[in-house]
Amino acid sequence: MKTRFFVCLCALVFGLAVVAIANDEGDQYDAMFMKPAVAANMALQKDVMGGDMGAAATDAGTLQAAFAKVEGYWAKKGGADDAVGFAKAVEKSAGDVKSAATAGDKDAAAAAAKTIAAGCGGCHMAHRVRLPAGGFDLK
Repeated sequence: MKTRFFVCLCALVFGLAVVAIANDEGDQYDAMFMKPAVAANMALQKDVMGGDMGAAATDAGTLQAAFAKVEGYWAKKGGADDAVGFAKAVEKSAGDVKSAATAGDKDAAAAAAKTIAAGCGGCHMAHRVRLPAGGFDLK
């Protein structure tokens, strides 16, 4: 009886360790790539809506750099060409915002800023899974 309990306990601990390791990749990805990207996008959207084109241009550059890192992550991981494409699309949109904001064209900057969400959402739908306890992990 004690042996059976010990085997079951070991299996449970092993299962929890596998889940923790799998979730660790998602946590690292979130901390290294998504949190900076989300912060840059939120600042960019706020700047564009508020009409601060100087700050929008700066934040668009920050967003481009963040998504260049996201693109690199998915390219290195392999097997996720769509994620690389989504990241490139966001980089392009951020570049369009930066160009328009630098030129002082608020309408064009706002139009380009609106397209960013499509790239983000497409990748999230394809490569994230909602965890039962809340939050997300990579598929």
